[in-house]
Amino acid sequence: MREDIFVATVVGIFPDTASVASLLSALGAAGHDVSRAQILGNMDVPTEIANTGAQYTWLGDVNRGSGGGGFGNLAGGVGVPGIGLGDRTEGVIYGDSVNDYLASLNVPDGRNDDYAIAIESGRTVAGLLVPDTDTDAVRNLFTSSGATVVDVF
Repeated sequence: MREDIFVATVVGIFPDTASVASLLSALGAAGHDVSRAQILGNMDVPTEIANTGAQYTWLGDVNRGSGGGGFGNLAGGVGVPGIGLGDRTEGVIYGDSVNDYLASLNVPDGRNDDYAIAIESGRTVAGLLVPDTDTDAVRNLFTSSGATVVDVF
């Protein structure tokens, strides 16, 4: 699929990672590339998501501030107490700046707090960049998988 046809991001807040695993299964069954899904949470990579191919971002102690942990900083490593480089799970990004990750899902600045508060509360955020023609179908998959909030940006 050409990259330039992806014009919308469907983003949802899920009550738990089991709901996100259900979403990933439904997306795969509908022919979507699950490896393009981005999941944000405040727990280490859950086993029900670990082998799906989706990108899971562990946000640790969620920090909505803009200092310190951006994408550029992650490439060189981020010091997370109790987690050394040898302890990291492959395919999991560790970081502390939720705004950067929400921006990667096209969440506008005015909505960052809604999503950050959800993550701080133990819920999980998932997003998928989709062609505009697939937005409604993917939105329905998010809802039927248990998302309590679903937005398209």
